[in-house]
Amino acid sequence: MNEQTNFEIIWVEGEISPSMTANFLERISKSGNTGGIDIFVGQIRADLKGDKKVKAIQYTSHPEMANKILEEITQNAISTHQLSHVYICHSLGDVFVGGASMLVIAAAAHRAEAFACCREIVEKIKSEAPIWGQEILDNNEREWKVNS
Repeated sequence: MNEQTNFEIIWVEGEISPSMTANFLERISKSGNTGGIDIFVGQIRADLKGDKKVKAIQYTSHPEMANKILEEITQNAISTHQLSHVYICHSLGDVFVGGASMLVIAAAAHRAEAFACCREIVEKIKSEAPIWGQEILDNNEREWKVNS
């Protein structure tokens, strides 16, 4: 991995707070080597499943296995993009509608690198990482989430 890239994976019980995002941004801004930052925040929607609404998603994972895959995803992104910082944060447990469950921040000297990297990492997390979500409906029934 590029020694100049600051990289962290963080697991949070419940929703990701806005203050976490602010703390990452503050750390990046103090580094002095970043010109562009792209931020993806995934949050829970009140989707309709038939006549029932999603009220929350309960996330589970195997963090040790997921960390290896997230590190591999990030190393691949770092090898193709000139990044200064990458932060990945994902929720475990219940996250209710409106709450943030995934945060990816990619920072680089230039915006194009930050945009490209952030999207690449988000798409690969959704398709490759062992993170599962069970939707909790308003009648408390549960359905496993299928990523589209």
